Amino acid sequence: VHRLIEQGVSVNARDTRGFSALHLSVGGWPSIGQTGHPNLHVSTAGGSRVEIVSTLLKHGAEVNLVVGESKSFYTGAEGDTPLVWATQLDRVDIMRQLLAAGADPKGRAAKEHPSEPPLVAAAQNGSLEAMKVLLDAGAPADHGRPLYRLYDRGMRRDFVEPSPEVRTAQVKLLLDFGADPDLSDLGSYSPLSQSISRGNVDAVRLLLNAKARVDRADIYSGTTPLMVAVRSQEIAMVKLLLEFGADRHLKDKKGQTARSIAESLGLMEIAKLLGDDDGS
Repeated sequence: VHRLIEQGVSVNARDTRGFSALHLSVGGWPSIGQTGHPNLHVSTAGGSRVEIVSTLLKHGAEVNLVVGESKSFYTGAEGDTPLVWATQLDRVDIMRQLLAAGADPKGRAAKEHPSEPPLVAAAQNGSLEAMKVLLDAGAPADHGRPLYRLYDRGMRRDFVEPSPEVRTAQVKLLLDFGADPDLSDLGSYSPLSQSISRGNVDAVRLLLNAKARVDRADIYSGTTPLMVAVRSQEIAMVKLLLEFGADRHLKDKKGQTARSIAESLGLMEIAKLLGDDDGS
């Protein structure tokens, strides 16, 4: 890499897909382009990532350079910055390098090609350290709705769903940094309902204590968090929601109440806990 730079190769050169050497140096895309300055791209695809990133930054690589448009095919990465890729791969060491060099912690520069910002990728991967690094660097806690997207599958090929304890710690971290406990996507399941469906009582309690709306329904089906708890057969969750004032008489768009759902599923203990729909 040093030799190529000394020969005058631009550190911001792109290959046919619009990838720069800095993008490839974080390890995001192992395949190599065939035009532009392929030798530089080949060099950055192997070796010590941290050292190569340091070298490129030292020689003027644009830390917020986005993946350019590819005239030959769509890569799905147009608009990504190196920080996006480093976060997707959970390379916290490289994330720190990029942020120290001035990388935008929001990580996304091209509005016309929206994809996951770094904070969402870190949340989905279950990486508390990466989330903390981004939040400390100024990433908005609600950017990309990470609290809502928490349980989506991460970008890593070796992805394994993090433990409930890790997910709970992530919820707490986001709330501590000011995340809106009710923010979701176009009126669909709230973060509260998402955590209920995963059986995470501790995360649910955190959200409720943060003033999440206990009766916030999905606008498409009218399903309330209490109904989600019933369908999940989580009696402890039902008790917790009732403790926080959940309205057991609300109906979904099919006219069902939490109790009628419990009865239809043969969950008589939960149905008894919910009482009669006439208020008794």
